[in-house]
Amino acid sequence: MKEMTLTRNILAQAAATPGKVALRMGGARMTYGELAKKARQEVELLSAWKKHHPVIFPGDRGLDTVAGMLGCLLSGRPYVALDPAAPVLRQDQVIQDVEDAGEDLPGLAYLMYTSGSTGRPKGVEITRDNLDFFLGATRTLPPEPPGEAVWLAHAPWSFDLSVLPLWQGLSRGDRVVWLDTARGVDFPRLGEEMAASGATCWVSTPSFARLWMRDPGFGPEMLPRLALFFFCGEVLDPGLALALMDRFPRARMVNAYGPTEATVAASLTAIPWELAEKGEALPVGRPLAGVSLAIAGEEGDLRPEGEEGEILIGGPGVGRGYRGLPSLTRERFFQRDGVSWYRTGDIGRLEGGQLWFHGRRDLQVKRRGCRVELGDVEENLLALPQVTGAAAGLGGDRLGALVVTAPGSRVTASGLMAALKERLPPSLLPQRIFLVDSLPVTSQGKLDRGAAGELLRARMKGGLRKDGGV
Repeated sequence: MKEMTLTRNILAQAAATPGKVALRMGGARMTYGELAKKARQEVELLSAWKKHHPVIFPGDRGLDTVAGMLGCLLSGRPYVALDPAAPVLRQDQVIQDVEDAGEDLPGLAYLMYTSGSTGRPKGVEITRDNLDFFLGATRTLPPEPPGEAVWLAHAPWSFDLSVLPLWQGLSRGDRVVWLDTARGVDFPRLGEEMAASGATCWVSTPSFARLWMRDPGFGPEMLPRLALFFFCGEVLDPGLALALMDRFPRARMVNAYGPTEATVAASLTAIPWELAEKGEALPVGRPLAGVSLAIAGEEGDLRPEGEEGEILIGGPGVGRGYRGLPSLTRERFFQRDGVSWYRTGDIGRLEGGQLWFHGRRDLQVKRRGCRVELGDVEENLLALPQVTGAAAGLGGDRLGALVVTAPGSRVTASGLMAALKERLPPSLLPQRIFLVDSLPVTSQGKLDRGAAGELLRARMKGGLRKDGGV
């Protein structure tokens, strides 16, 4: 088994400075020496386990989970981190999917589960080479030399935004401070943790930073060493970028783009004040060294610079496919001239070497930086015995759903919401559910997505309550 650059760097750091703090979460700390020791213990425990078989970790084990995941990488077994906020049913679906496929997965670093249009999450297979490539391509992202940066992260280990601060930070010999937001954003507690962190690198979705802009104390007094904002997972608004630049004039702002299937990010770019000040949509970056980007038309033809189409990503960061879903893998992943490519389903354009994101061509949306397949929400609503029809969508930046129930049913929108919480994690839950007599359909009898979207947006404005909205 080929040794990963990541694991080699971490073990070298542990040998050189075993007492240096590697990880911190709340009052818990773990040094590089302790991390390496616990990881090796995990390797011993796994020695009797199936070779290359995925190992599942609950999402609420804190720093011990990181040691366990490192042990998996050392032993050649991929890890799977469960979403701590997901209900038991959703976690069980992931566990069942991992076990049902049965076969070992040599060469994988991790399986990361995202929203699936069938109502069940789907596992993205990221290889050890994928992860090493991404970390190598982003190693110089922090302005500090290796060993001196302090990464501030909040994303659960089950979300790929955590990959950059966690594994890049440890690979460089830096310190990683993880904010536990699984119980919600507790501003006083998290503010104290951030102030004590000494953070130099902030990694989050724009939504998380926007939450903190409400706090007048969020500034250089709280984070005096902050030198980098790294945003990925959703659109960065120029107004938010300007507001952050005003609060943190010494911090560099980087906007990045990339789906889980391409190992966190495929492109990134620095956003200067002059660009954000224009108030126009911001670019999502130039490709990482070794990554190729292309724009394809509906027939797969490549579009020239400046024209809109589907974003294609090629290169060493493209994952292997979807676990147990060969048809979907063949549809989205392909080889061209010996290079792995992924059809993202995102719409964009290339201009001046920069990539610009224009939205989606399908029913996938982003909410709080998390991927949401509208079909996932709808299928889980339809799985409830009282529901006979469902249509989910966005009203502004809020997720909502129109629901038709069986004749004579006494179910309420709040009752449906309570039942849905047993099936979906918070990131996939509609903020509003509206009971309607019927859904709009086309002349062919299919759901009229356009008309349903208009109806949902009208309801989301709060004008009508007789439909049982909650």
